[in-house]
Amino acid sequence: MTNTNNSQNIAKQSPRDIWGKVIIYLREHHAVALHIACGDITDVDFIDDKFIIRTAEDFIYQLLENEDNKKELYSAFNSLGIKDIEIIKKEKTFTKAQIDLKILREKFGDLLEIEGE
Repeated sequence: MTNTNNSQNIAKQSPRDIWGKVIIYLREHHAVALHIACGDITDVDFIDDKFIIRTAEDFIYQLLENEDNKKELYSAFNSLGIKDIEIIKKEKTFTKAQIDLKILREKFGDLLEIEGE
């Protein structure tokens, strides 16, 4: 199969299917920490032959940007015929309830008791 055919086959797959194959590759190649961290990522896209990975989690972003881990990711994507990836750090978004709860925790500290937590 030529690169052109491989690129066409990849382009027909959903980004999540591609991401799933990357995660399987990481597991099979014993990249345990990377495999576990990538399993938590759901915001992926494939645009103009570039695979986009987005996360709002600092720890996961730093793990993916680690030089050795990035090499492992490139190996996984290269095995699928994808040559270009981009890792994007998203800003965290909070709901109004989360913001209100944070304010209450700051004001009341340990005195604040929340049922179900």
